Amino acid sequence: MINLSSLRPGHGARKKARRIGRGPGSGRGKTSGRGHKGQNSRGSGKGPWFEGGQTPLHRRLPKRGFHNPTRTAYQVVNLRDLEARFSDNDEVTPETLRAKGLASRGLPVKLLGKGTLSKKLAVRLDAISAAAAKAVEAAGGTVAVPEKKVKEKKERAPKAGKEAPELEETAKAEESKGKKEEAAGATEAKARKSKKAEADDTAEESGSGDEAPEKPEPGSEGEG
Repeated sequence: MINLSSLRPGHGARKKARRIGRGPGSGRGKTSGRGHKGQNSRGSGKGPWFEGGQTPLHRRLPKRGFHNPTRTAYQVVNLRDLEARFSDNDEVTPETLRAKGLASRGLPVKLLGKGTLSKKLAVRLDAISAAAAKAVEAAGGTVAVPEKKVKEKKERAPKAGKEAPELEETAKAEESKGKKEEAAGATEAKARKSKKAEADDTAEESGSGDEAPEKPEPGSEGEG
């Protein structure tokens, strides 16, 4: 009679461990199967993945595909499953699907459109495809899917020493305006200076034409 106390592993399922380093008569004495000298004989060898220093296989092969960290994994249920397990006017929820063995805990449930549906059902699941929703409504049922929550983006405060973009643009605009005003003032001052210089030149020229003739030196008339 077979019972727990008489169970034994099958023939050949368990093998004896190799006994090494037990003398030359065993066939695996002295060097214990490691050979003479070298890295692998001294217990400092690399694993089977080491390729002598050349670029290993896992780095030679290209990367492929993309892993989406925000992807939502769903348990899939089809219309044909609802047709086979539910009756008219039944409510389809994750709880009722688990009770009927069509879903398990831990993952949200999505309804897809494979198969046909002729029963009027009230479907309240985490997600539903457009084709499945159309089929449920065509059979007289209703569809309810929770709205996805959208996270509001928080405005980050500017770092120390850095102004907000709007303030920075305003400061740049004011700086450029100040430079323009300064340049305009310098141009105006230069023009005023040049006008003043022209007026002085004109006054000098007019003054030189109205000068009185020089008086002869005393004694110069008598000599004549």
